Amino acid sequence: MTEANAVGTTPPPSEPPSSERLPALDFVRGVCVLAMLLATLPWLCRPFELFAVHPQPDPNSPWDRHLLALLLVFVDHKVLPLFAILFGMGAALQLRRTTGADVDEVRHRFLRRMVVLFFLGLAHALLFWWGDLLAVYAFVGFHVILFLVWGGVVERLSVYSCFAIFYGALAVGAVLAGNWTTPEGAPDLGVQVAKVGPEGPPVSVFTAAEDPVVQWVKYIQADNQVRIYRHGSWFTVLGHRLFLHVKEWLHALLIMSWYMIGCALLGARLVNAKLLEPGGGPLARRLVLVGLLVGVPCHAAAVALFYLDQPLFSYCLNQLGALPLSLLYLVVLLRLADARWLGAVGGAVRAVGRTALTNYWLQSLLACVIFHGYGFGLYGVSIAAGLLVVLGVWAGELIVSPLWLSAFRMGPAEWLWRSLADRRLLPLRRPHAVGSVP
Repeated sequence: MTEANAVGTTPPPSEPPSSERLPALDFVRGVCVLAMLLATLPWLCRPFELFAVHPQPDPNSPWDRHLLALLLVFVDHKVLPLFAILFGMGAALQLRRTTGADVDEVRHRFLRRMVVLFFLGLAHALLFWWGDLLAVYAFVGFHVILFLVWGGVVERLSVYSCFAIFYGALAVGAVLAGNWTTPEGAPDLGVQVAKVGPEGPPVSVFTAAEDPVVQWVKYIQADNQVRIYRHGSWFTVLGHRLFLHVKEWLHALLIMSWYMIGCALLGARLVNAKLLEPGGGPLARRLVLVGLLVGVPCHAAAVALFYLDQPLFSYCLNQLGALPLSLLYLVVLLRLADARWLGAVGGAVRAVGRTALTNYWLQSLLACVIFHGYGFGLYGVSIAAGLLVVLGVWAGELIVSPLWLSAFRMGPAEWLWRSLADRRLLPLRRPHAVGSVP
């Protein structure tokens, strides 16, 4: 499962007390939105086998393999749990301010927003990015809000059960993948099929062939992705995008959704344990210690196995250490959010966090324009070259987001989402901006 693009899913509360440090959460969310593009970059610009744990590095680029290793250590599978934790924190903060009948109102508003988010996620998958997780986050959010409202034993058991299901499924999946796939991540079907080169018209599953299995094996080959995304029409890309998205949905429902529910419930418990209080107290120090003692060694071993060409074992160790390292990141980012020396940069990052859903959609749109054949057709470029795209998009987001919020209350995607969920058109312009544009 890629960490593709699961952002902006915490329904915004009314103006909270400053002690709840929502500006700090906006800062963390902004960093996560920016890091999301970095985490998904290899999947956006490089081909991969169907069940590969990472895309293929460019053999002509001396940097790609090392860049993949760096992403594995610092970014890969860290953004996903962080966003889920932020979701749980946002839900806990809002429930904390409600009592009695108001709890039902908050729950109903959450559930309506999750329904709308589900359809927005499907639209995003169809239009832009097969690795969309917004619809999965809607599924997760539906369960999380119910578990939080029920509270007590149900909530505690849900946290433990979700993590047990995920790590158990991870172990079973690793065994099955080791038996049913090649080391590169291709299905081991025992069928001898000639390799498809990266040049030429895309191979289609609807083209007549002597053996449909042979046609499918050709269709899912990594180099055929280069043909599809560089030379294929929008409908050709859509077909492949739908195929990959169904695979991702199955993976999410069977494995990743439990992990995300567990992380969200953990985020709610961190709020109740006063992690958001100034300094974070002893809990913050314990989380940093867990990250250093568990997360860092797991990732050191993962990158060593990566260089030894053991991608499956590397992936498993990455997953084992991802949550501890994400919690370490969370503590560091919460402290960094208060740093005055960040100045305007910190404000810009918070603005990106406040418009997370808009920036996520914008990242996907720009990726389509840059990498797909109906745009500039750069799919297949090296990861090193793709980093230049990331830096350009980051610069645009950090400049445009605060400018937009100086005139508007929220991002356009956030406005659409909340207006649909609340069944009324919410005000978008700030009061001082009304009438400023003829």
